[in-house]
Formats: sequence, structure tokens, C-alpha cells
Amino acid sequence: MAREPLHGWPRRLLHLVTLIAAPALTGAWILHNLNLYRRKGPRLGAPVVRIDYSRDWNGRAVEADWERLREASVVTVSVDGERKRYVTDRPDPTATRP
Repeated sequence: MAREPLHGWPRRLLHLVTLIAAPALTGAWILHNLNLYRRKGPRLGAPVVRIDYSRDWNGRAVEADWERLREASVVTVSVDGERKRYVTDRPDPTATRP
């Protein structure tokens, strides 16, 4: 069942609302950005982010050998209370054999 297209006053109302709302929202966005610029000054680059993998998003301590994990094809993640461990089945190449 096809929907009837808008005719008459509903269509004119839609055009009127669009002609008012679009420039108003654009102007508000421009004023918002100008206010940010006045408060913080020009953007000089991306903010510096400290990369810290010692804790996850939930505050659990993270235990991982990132170098070994980088080469692994399978990584197992286990959570034990307040600890999160990332392990791989791949043997440690620096470990000594008996």
C-alpha cells in the first residue's frame, strides 16, 4: 500500500518549519563553537593521551605480556575478581628449556 504524498498545507508547513529550523540549528552550532574558541583558544593539535594499560575500564588490574600477545594468533582473556589476564598458548621464546 503506497503512502500518499504530502499536499496542500501540511507540505507548506513542513517547508516552513524546515526553512526556520535548519538555519536556527546551524546558527546555534556556530555560536557554540565560537564560544568554545573564546574560552579555550585555537586548537593547536590533538590532545595528548596517556596510554596506560595497567588497569581496564572497570578498574581491574591487567596482567599481560604485550610483546608475546602481539605475535599470538589466539589470546585468552580471563577475569578473576579484581584481575584481568591476557594469555596465549604460544611458548615464551626467551624461556630456557630443561
